[in-house]
Amino acid sequence: MSESAFERVKLARDNKRPTGLDYIKNIFKGFIEFHGDRRYADDPAIVGGIAKLDSTPVTVIAIEKGHTAKERTYRNFGMPQPEGYRKALRLMKQAEKFGRPIVCFVDTSGAYCGISAEERGQGQAIAENLLEMSTLCVPIISILIGRFGHKVKLVTYTTMSANLMLREVGLVLFLASVGIKAGENFVQMVVEGDGVLYVGLGFLITFIPLVITGIVARWHHRVNYFTLMGLIAGSNTDPPALAYANQIAGNDAPAVGYSTVYPLTMFLRILTAQLLVLLMAG
Repeated sequence: MSESAFERVKLARDNKRPTGLDYIKNIFKGFIEFHGDRRYADDPAIVGGIAKLDSTPVTVIAIEKGHTAKERTYRNFGMPQPEGYRKALRLMKQAEKFGRPIVCFVDTSGAYCGISAEERGQGQAIAENLLEMSTLCVPIISILIGRFGHKVKLVTYTTMSANLMLREVGLVLFLASVGIKAGENFVQMVVEGDGVLYVGLGFLITFIPLVITGIVARWHHRVNYFTLMGLIAGSNTDPPALAYANQIAGNDAPAVGYSTVYPLTMFLRILTAQLLVLLMAG
């Protein structure tokens, strides 16, 4: 007989359900917990440290909810604060330095969304974790220990070389599809009719906003140069420019800037095109 929705929720919130610390105590040996993010404080909602899995040293990071009402209040009901994410990132970087695999136990309703957490950079802390984890060169195993924890285990590990290869393959496929679609009649469109005029207007429409954006961002807002390259590439939805920026920068700052503005740019392009059609048709 299948469980009702109420029974599933009740089981998921059962005080006797194993938490992150329970898994650590029963799976690993010699666990040594580390505290603090080296910036602000320690977050009890995230427990992390080093231990041994059989004879292999590993870094263990777990979200801890607690069992009793007092424990859950102390652990903030398993909702991490910015210092918790920074502590986890510190431990992951330490694991990469010493070549230790990383084992994560995930059981949370989400990041803490209080005003104090936002003031201390909650969103930035989460973004930095995602960015840095994508570049780690040690194995990372994430295990869901919630309601379906015993049935579903996610093992995700991508080497840096594979990561870079996937980026390049995606870029090549994109450029190939665009070239095949638009390149067939390109020369004919340029040499006949108003093709040269359109090319010139396109150059001005592209170049002038880029110059204005670069000047304002660099001199007024003091935006990092590598991030600025990503912002400019994203504002033009230009993957080749992003690839060049990544190659020059040698880090992921351009990619972060690109991903920040790309969704908004795509939305505005579609909306603007439709508005222009409606205005001109009217």
